[in-house]
Amino acid sequence: MSTVRIFAGAIGRRSDLDDERIDDLKLALSEIASGMIADGTEARSLAFEIATDESGVHVRTTGPLTGADPSADIGADHRRRLLEALVPDAIWSTEGDEQLVTFSLAR
Repeated sequence: MSTVRIFAGAIGRRSDLDDERIDDLKLALSEIASGMIADGTEARSLAFEIATDESGVHVRTTGPLTGADPSADIGADHRRRLLEALVPDAIWSTEGDEQLVTFSLAR
């Protein structure tokens, strides 16, 4: 998780986000990664695609399906609500055998 947070901080600074928005980006990416890693018992690859424009930062994150039942995971519900509070346009979906989360973070 520390690598994800360092990466998010670097992207936020490079995108000229203010400190509060950088913290939001770090938290959002950490929560997404945490959910995609699930129980942490096996190595998993995650991909973060980030684009910026005058309106803000646009993120697309992909990772393998965890196989866990999301309705039985209280942590997943908490992560989803937290992410929706930070970035209301967050969308969760699946694409083949991967899960996908996209969102935008306004400047």
